[in-house]
Amino acid sequence: MTPDQIEQVFGRGRLKMVTGEHVEVFREAMAQGERRRYTKRFLATSEGDFGPWTEREWRILARLIGHGIRCVPDVVQFDGGAMGGARLVQTYDAGITVDQWGTLLPVERNGETHRHVFEDCAHWWALAHHCLAALDEIHALGLVHLDIKGDNICIPYGPADFDPQGPARRLRPEFGRLALIDFAFSLVSRESLAMPLPIGWQKNYDYQSPRLLHALDAGRNGDLEPTRELDWRCDLYSLATMLKHYLPDEARAYGRAGAVGWSTRRYDDARALILRLRESHDRDLPHWRPHRQFMDYTASRLEARDLAASLVEAWALAHDEAAAGVATPMTPITPITPMTRIAPPVRARARGRAIARRAAHGDYHRHSKRADARARERAPGSTPHRRAAWPRTACRAARAARRHRTGGPRHDRRAVVHR
Repeated sequence: MTPDQIEQVFGRGRLKMVTGEHVEVFREAMAQGERRRYTKRFLATSEGDFGPWTEREWRILARLIGHGIRCVPDVVQFDGGAMGGARLVQTYDAGITVDQWGTLLPVERNGETHRHVFEDCAHWWALAHHCLAALDEIHALGLVHLDIKGDNICIPYGPADFDPQGPARRLRPEFGRLALIDFAFSLVSRESLAMPLPIGWQKNYDYQSPRLLHALDAGRNGDLEPTRELDWRCDLYSLATMLKHYLPDEARAYGRAGAVGWSTRRYDDARALILRLRESHDRDLPHWRPHRQFMDYTASRLEARDLAASLVEAWALAHDEAAAGVATPMTPITPITPMTRIAPPVRARARGRAIARRAAHGDYHRHSKRADARARERAPGSTPHRRAAWPRTACRAARAARRHRTGGPRHDRRAVVHR
């Protein structure tokens, strides 16, 4: 590691993090013994005002913490800008991101240098297991993250007094404290939405679910129903993509100086897990969550004696001379997962108004028929007749109201509605 990389991961000074122009994130300065804090706020840009998403992220975090969810960062404060200041949310540090573990922390152990800890078989399986456990927690509440990737997952290191400059100090990932971050664009399945999610298509990193991309496209055209129907399957698709990126290629996994702990059986099992995660995304079974089965699968792999021992054994950081040729420390490192691409919110709102105008001029019944068709597809074997009858019931109620205003026979409103 270079001094700049050490400062970026372990430093105590104030540092502006690399983000898109729509958001600003600072790592705050910390004194000895203090917990590191991050301050985040969404900004108004030439493409629109993203400020409201600051409060939205705080509300989602508060909701998760209120339900006892452990895999999220603790909130320090939220400032809604009521006194004229900027809206911001401040959280305690949740640990080193998976991206940083994978690109900025080359490690060495037993005389061998590795590009990152996930080249070790035990650490790859631990990453899969604890990510599934974290997603199981939030998905049980109906919350979908929608942006699962390496820079939105944090794993703290231990021991707490680790000094990266110390010659004999060693560290290890504390997988049991893994946390998910960046919830601004998350949603609760089937809850109402006021506006489309401002997420763009990330073309150079295929981690976004096809279901998500379809919903985002529909939202930009004023139809928010596909976005409301998004569920846990989107996150499992993204998790499969991330795990595939950190799985070493076969040549390195089986090479003498490559990864550690891999065998043909373990490597095939890892690829099978990735395939099964993708298959669970493709199935039309949103009400059956396979998380526990996947967690049992990963936990059984981690029961092997050599893998359990590897998770306990610590790593030494590979400094300049040891890391040469492993993570190219003297050149800028391109993260495996790029920044989340943001779509302008203004255009989506304008199209939403256009949809509303069309609905006011007679598109309501066509929209209702499409919604009923989608409902029948989502719930095979259900009886949609009562739902489909609502437009006719509303029409009967309207005719009764007109007769009442024009002096026609009076009707009891409850009898009309429930006839």
